[in-house]
Amino acid sequence: MPQFHRDWNVPHQSRPPSTPAPPPGGFAPQGTPLPQHPAHHPPSRPRIDGPTWAQLLVISAPKALASAFVVWCIGYPIVGAVVGSVLVGAPEGVLARLTGLGVLLAWACVGGFCLYPRTGDALARWLLGLRLATAEEEAKLVVPWYRVMHATGRHPHAFRLWVQESEDINASAAGAGIVAVTRSAVEELSPPQLEAVLAHELGHHTFSHARFLLALNYYGLPVTVIARLFNALTIGIVGAIWSAYRDSGNVLMLIVAGCTLTMCCLVFVLPFLVPAMAALFGAAALSRATELAADRYAAQLGYAPALQQVLQHWIHLGHDAAHAQMNPWQRATASHPTAAKRIQRLQTYLNQPRSQM
Repeated sequence: MPQFHRDWNVPHQSRPPSTPAPPPGGFAPQGTPLPQHPAHHPPSRPRIDGPTWAQLLVISAPKALASAFVVWCIGYPIVGAVVGSVLVGAPEGVLARLTGLGVLLAWACVGGFCLYPRTGDALARWLLGLRLATAEEEAKLVVPWYRVMHATGRHPHAFRLWVQESEDINASAAGAGIVAVTRSAVEELSPPQLEAVLAHELGHHTFSHARFLLALNYYGLPVTVIARLFNALTIGIVGAIWSAYRDSGNVLMLIVAGCTLTMCCLVFVLPFLVPAMAALFGAAALSRATELAADRYAAQLGYAPALQQVLQHWIHLGHDAAHAQMNPWQRATASHPTAAKRIQRLQTYLNQPRSQM
């Protein structure tokens, strides 16, 4: 096996200098049998599929606009007042507006910087808690990684492969070019199963799922924080009212406080609560659709049987049993479909005539 840098995606001598360069995606270690290309090739270049467009237009854009309004409201009066106190004599109105606009632009630029491919290493290490593979993990991952990249027609340097310290058998795709597998997946899955899991994650990158999920999480963070603060405030108020009632036993006070809180919720919360709930359920449904789309991408590369084996292993580990014990709210907001449903979809794909694949 070739010797690797610490960023083990780059081999020191993957081929002798005199050997002609192989085609893109064919950079496999010497002696590694490469898979035959399937009859139907999935897209190799990044593009946006239907679920991603729906997530972008229906959920991400409104949530980002709401977050921009929150950032503007914070930057305009608060930061503007602080800057105004430092720059004495500056026109307050103009200064406040410029400060609010500056905070808004800085917030937007930081999100764009997070999506830049060169920031992937910092994102993987510090935000996602990923690490580089050990020498033992390299030995298990190098062949599956090269075979998958060959099957997708991509250069191995196009993505960075990381390892997550977790007991779960899983993998993930994030940001611009991050693919991660858990330590347990490396230890327990066979090479074909690792290939299938990696192909699934590359499907997320091909359809821009990972990039837009990161953007949705970042640009929706202000609204998420405000919603959680309001939720905590509401719970605190209700708890204080109930505690006061228990101490005093004044039923009239409880009724008045309850009616006041209800009216405030109807006036101030309901106009925001309904769109927020719709966005929450819509995001979960679209997330499940992106998982099925990534499964189909792996199936088009010929990895459907191996991916079915991984999903069947999930069933044996109790993933579907835990899903069955969820309440209706948890099921509606689940980000992944059940393993049984994914196996069924893969089998449906395998049963299709070749001309329809």
